[in-house]
Amino acid sequence: MYNEKESIRKLGDNLRVLRELTGMSQVAFARSIFIARSSYSDYERGLRFPDMSLLLLICDRYGVNLNTMLFGTRGQVEAEYLNEEKVAEKAALIQDIYDFLQQK
Repeated sequence: MYNEKESIRKLGDNLRVLRELTGMSQVAFARSIFIARSSYSDYERGLRFPDMSLLLLICDRYGVNLNTMLFGTRGQVEAEYLNEEKVAEKAALIQDIYDFLQQK
């Protein structure tokens, strides 16, 4: 049975796990997707749910599919993020984000 509160909490947990895996702060990741840190913090804490276009952007940045982001366990999220085939691509993306933030 679908439980909206539980779904928002699970998304928040998954966002936090992924951000911590990247080693980025909330400020850095929020800047990389052009939102305020307070908004991103609300998503991680399960207080708010991002709109679909932002959620898809977040999934793209982390390299995790939407289904895993919304419904996956911590282990599933970590496994998808750490998928060896995607590691080089993710490293390049993180470097691009870092370079972008250094220009600010």
